[in-house]
Amino acid sequence: MSARDALRRLRARARARLGSPRRFGAHRADLLSFSPPSFLGVSRSTESLFPAWQGLDATDLATAARRDAWASSVAESGARMVILSGFDAGYDEAARRLRSRAPAVRIAAVWHGSTLQLADELERSHFEALLALAQDGVVDRIAFLKEGMDRLFEKPGLPCFRLMNWVDRIPEAASPVTDAAASGRVALGLWFAGSSWRKNPYAMLCAASLIPGAQVSGVFDRRAIDWCRERKLCTDRVSSEPLPPEALGAALARQHCNLYVTLSECSPLLPLESLAAGAPCIVAPNSDLFRDDPRLSDALVESRVDDPHAIAERVRKVVAEREDLVADYARYAVSYNARACELRDRFLEF
Repeated sequence: MSARDALRRLRARARARLGSPRRFGAHRADLLSFSPPSFLGVSRSTESLFPAWQGLDATDLATAARRDAWASSVAESGARMVILSGFDAGYDEAARRLRSRAPAVRIAAVWHGSTLQLADELERSHFEALLALAQDGVVDRIAFLKEGMDRLFEKPGLPCFRLMNWVDRIPEAASPVTDAAASGRVALGLWFAGSSWRKNPYAMLCAASLIPGAQVSGVFDRRAIDWCRERKLCTDRVSSEPLPPEALGAALARQHCNLYVTLSECSPLLPLESLAAGAPCIVAPNSDLFRDDPRLSDALVESRVDDPHAIAERVRKVVAEREDLVADYARYAVSYNARACELRDRFLEF
């Protein structure tokens, strides 16, 4: 199955949650949230943060008639607040139509990108469209997943907020890795929706090749698989397409350690999903994750993101301290989750 087919299947499953955008009026709720289901990380984040989530992509809004139908359905749903999370083509025009049909409905937006991503032409155009909606009074408020961006863009008449991703599950203990341990393997996972400059896997794969007995699992494209072969790196469970949420948690838990040493992040969700599943996850210092906890920050944050030797050394330490780190995270998660909920609730207050 191709990556495009996998995304189509995930999109269909997302739509099944509440029906098509033109038929969800029966699902009356004070709050409705939307995001493009093909943006897997954005949609996982949106679904976990807000109730009554529904996938909404460019195809759903491809024509004026479809944008009108979506706006009419939302207006008739009884929703008092609508959240547009992660923009796709057609979101700006659909929001303007909704504002015209239902002036009393609050329209909020959530932006999941960092300032570095504005170098990408498509991301910048979406962000500029969002700012234009705010300038014209269509969007009432914006929340950012990247710490500090709320302070960059807030101005009179446009409240800006910060959000933090979180996982409503606290591990009781480190997950068992008996299969890998019995074979003398060190199980490492790299789980990205797709390869990109932000999610470049090669330093991490080279780091794994420096660890005796390492085996890697994850979502790899053909080039990454060829790289593993060239580096004589043992692979275990490798998929060419993103895993559905129900399979991802189990895959994360099977690893001694998961690797998420990426080049640009906002509030990364996958490291929290990994720890919630009982497996430590190494991250880069490009978010504020664990910054307020000296123990977890010292153990799990690798600053030399392009240095396989540094990453490999950190993997060895994390694997050796695996049980203690998961226990430390379990204590940390209580206050972290409370803070994340507080920020979300503040954003939803009008």
